[in-house]
Amino acid sequence: WRPSAAAVVVADPARRGLGRRGAEVVARTGAARVVLVSCDAGSLGRDAAALSEAGYRHVESVGVDQFGHTGHVEVVTRFDGPGA
Repeated sequence: WRPSAAAVVVADPARRGLGRRGAEVVARTGAARVVLVSCDAGSLGRDAAALSEAGYRHVESVGVDQFGHTGHVEVVTRFDGPGA
């Protein structure tokens, strides 16, 4: 897959997260905004650091209880790119 220009990227990776490589691919799209859905706090931290290194700034995070009666919570995080 080759990244193409995008205004917004919405990523909902597996539990292991985007990883550094995935964050680099997202950055190459030049997207002004990234919305990242994470189901693991550790991978969210790593992905946030990688996106920050790529020039993105954390704007907000919201917890979403999609799976009621379980301990599982998704976190939806918005990042704005350098030109946003």
